Amino acid sequence: DWRELVAVQGGNGGVDWLRTPEATARWLKLEPLRPVPAPDVVGSSGAGQRLGATQATTYALNEIEVEPLAFGADATVFVEAVAKENRRGLYPRGFFGEQSYWTLVGVDGGGESGLIGEDGAIELRRAGPSIEPFVVDNGRLITWADVNIAQGLKNGELPIPSVTWTADDWTLKITSFADGQADQAQLWGRYDLTNTSSRPRSLTLALAARPMQVNAPRQFLAIPGGVSSVETIAWDGAELKLNDTLRVQPLATPDHVSLATFDAGSDPQSLILPSAWRPAVEALTTTDATGLAGGALTYEVTLQPGETRTVGWVSQLSGEDLAPEPMGQAAAVLDTVETRLAAEWREKLDRVELTLPPAAQRIEDALKSSLAHM
Repeated sequence: DWRELVAVQGGNGGVDWLRTPEATARWLKLEPLRPVPAPDVVGSSGAGQRLGATQATTYALNEIEVEPLAFGADATVFVEAVAKENRRGLYPRGFFGEQSYWTLVGVDGGGESGLIGEDGAIELRRAGPSIEPFVVDNGRLITWADVNIAQGLKNGELPIPSVTWTADDWTLKITSFADGQADQAQLWGRYDLTNTSSRPRSLTLALAARPMQVNAPRQFLAIPGGVSSVETIAWDGAELKLNDTLRVQPLATPDHVSLATFDAGSDPQSLILPSAWRPAVEALTTTDATGLAGGALTYEVTLQPGETRTVGWVSQLSGEDLAPEPMGQAAAVLDTVETRLAAEWREKLDRVELTLPPAAQRIEDALKSSLAHM
């Protein structure tokens, strides 16, 4: 008797990575269920094809490979294996076996916190999924692996961390901070995209919701790092909802929204394709039993020389959801919260004064930022 091992739902015709349960069998049967009609063909698609002629609907399997049991031991090990077969940068650094540094983002005395990684991904809460930025420049997807990266704190000492990507003609500064009280806190993400060239630039900024922690697979922060399951992801026209519990409200309406299961392509290369885009006014929901669903909010940005475009989001860290922030005023809202928060931290940290030579300023900064994190 045949029994179903795994089924692909909504496959996009590329490579399908299938994590199957442990099983023993003598035979493996592939059962194509429903072909996807091919689009009109142009010239070189196949022998005998004519420009504008409709290609016959067919199935094709180029290769099949059975991996050892360890390949799918758990979701994290599985994604690590997939990452290593892909271009560096399409997955977080930790999934390539590299050391990944991060810092906590939270409020004074709060029991819940987010993380921001050295490459700019922001974990929405402890062991939760993350928001990771990507930029499309002249049709090429730019990741953390394609830019120069620097990290810093506001004024060198305040617990408001930032990560800056520097490319040839633009920079992207990612900042995260938490605001509120211990029992009613919000996590903020800010993205400042700046044209540093002498000519106008058109770029696409994509903020991808990914089923992965900033805390890497080989790190242990009270709980194991790695994958953070996202079985349901939804967009209601105003906010992104992950697993019905995490809500991410963008402060600027995206130009497009894309959601996908793992089978259909929840990787950034698939999510930023125009064929995956849906209008931001459209309500969308995707459910994925593998827990590897993903999505992206994309912004089409045209910048004059020296111009900066700011977008961002807010998510509840603890307590009840607050009233929605006004859309379309990202820079003003973020400036207000960040300025107020910086003043609050200065008032707490400046109660102790150190007298040091100018060359030792970094020592004072390190002491104050350490005190803030304690």
